[in-house]
Amino acid sequence: MPPKSSWWDHFWSKEGVYYKGDKTHVAAWCLRCLEYEKETLLSADAAAIASGSVSSCRTMEQIHNAGKFPNSISYCMRAYNLYFLWKLLTQVLNVFLTTTTKALSLFAEK
Repeated sequence: MPPKSSWWDHFWSKEGVYYKGDKTHVAAWCLRCLEYEKETLLSADAAAIASGSVSSCRTMEQIHNAGKFPNSISYCMRAYNLYFLWKLLTQVLNVFLTTTTKALSLFAEK
């Protein structure tokens, strides 16, 4: 097995925590997205305590676990969606250019 990539330094994962029902692939979360969600949850807890709607904050473990499943789309997911869209547009453009080039070459032969 090859050595673990240095890219894994940017993700949180834990041995024994697998992706969905998969027993082979370890689940991973972007550290920056996870930190952002945790900061958002901490701010929400502080506001709830200040308004008196709750009497205590969640533990850091509860916040960490809740941060792994955000209510909003994370920065990474937005970046992934943009990357996917770019790849799709690139493929469509390649097909268009290939088809156009073939059509032009057929007309040029006549």
